[in-house]
Amino acid sequence: MAAQFAAEATLRRVHSAQKDDDMPPIEAILAPLEAELKLARQEIAKLQDDNKALDRLTKIKIKS
Repeated sequence: MAAQFAAEATLRRVHSAQKDDDMPPIEAILAPLEAELKLARQEIAKLQDDNKALDRLTKIKIKS
Protein backbone atom coordinates (compact mmCIF):
# COMPACT_ATOMS: atom_id res chain seq x y z
CA MET A 1 0.00 0.00 0.00
CA ALA A 2 2.80 2.43 0.90
CA ALA A 3 4.58 1.63 -2.35
CA GLN A 4 1.41 2.47 -4.26
CA PHE A 5 1.13 5.85 -2.52
CA ALA A 6 4.79 6.58 -3.29
CA ALA A 7 4.30 5.68 -6.94
CA GLU A 8 1.23 7.89 -7.19
CA ALA A 9 3.07 10.79 -5.57
CA THR A 10 5.94 10.31 -7.99
CA LEU A 11 3.57 10.37 -10.95
CA ARG A 12 2.02 13.57 -9.66
CA ARG A 13 5.48 15.14 -9.40
CA VAL A 14 6.38 14.01 -12.91
CA HIS A 15 3.15 15.37 -14.38
CA SER A 16 3.59 18.63 -12.51
CA ALA A 17 7.18 18.93 -13.70
CA GLN A 18 6.17 18.24 -17.29
CA LYS A 19 3.70 21.11 -17.12
CA ASP A 20 6.49 23.41 -15.96
CA ASP A 21 8.99 22.05 -18.52
CA ASP A 22 11.39 21.78 -15.61
CA MET A 23 11.82 18.02 -15.27
CA PRO A 24 13.72 16.94 -12.15
CA PRO A 25 16.61 14.51 -12.54
CA ILE A 26 15.51 10.88 -12.78
CA GLU A 27 17.45 10.13 -9.58
CA ALA A 28 15.18 12.51 -7.68
CA ILE A 29 12.20 10.52 -8.91
CA LEU A 30 13.65 7.06 -8.39
CA ALA A 31 15.30 7.54 -4.98
CA PRO A 32 12.04 7.79 -2.98
CA LEU A 33 10.60 4.82 -4.85
CA GLU A 34 13.70 2.73 -4.19
CA ALA A 35 13.55 3.63 -0.51
CA GLU A 36 9.86 2.64 -0.35
CA LEU A 37 10.60 -0.65 -2.10
CA LYS A 38 13.41 -1.39 0.33
CA LEU A 39 11.10 -0.78 3.30
CA ALA A 40 8.36 -2.89 1.73
CA ARG A 41 10.79 -5.76 1.11
CA GLN A 42 12.01 -5.58 4.71
CA GLU A 43 8.44 -5.66 5.97
CA ILE A 44 7.66 -8.66 3.76
CA ALA A 45 10.73 -10.48 5.07
CA LYS A 46 9.65 -9.80 8.67
CA LEU A 47 6.13 -11.05 7.96
CA GLN A 48 7.49 -14.19 6.33
CA ASP A 49 9.69 -14.82 9.39
CA ASP A 50 6.66 -14.32 11.64
CA ASN A 51 4.65 -16.80 9.56
CA LYS A 52 7.43 -19.38 9.80
CA ALA A 53 7.60 -18.94 13.57
CA LEU A 54 3.82 -19.28 13.88
CA ASP A 55 3.89 -22.43 11.74
CA ARG A 56 6.56 -23.95 13.98
CA LEU A 57 4.61 -23.00 17.11
CA THR A 58 1.40 -24.46 15.69
CA LYS A 59 3.14 -27.73 14.86
CA ILE A 60 4.57 -27.93 18.39
CA LYS A 61 1.15 -27.33 19.97
CA ILE A 62 -0.51 -29.93 17.74
CA LYS A 63 2.05 -32.58 18.79
CA SER A 64 1.57 -31.80 22.50
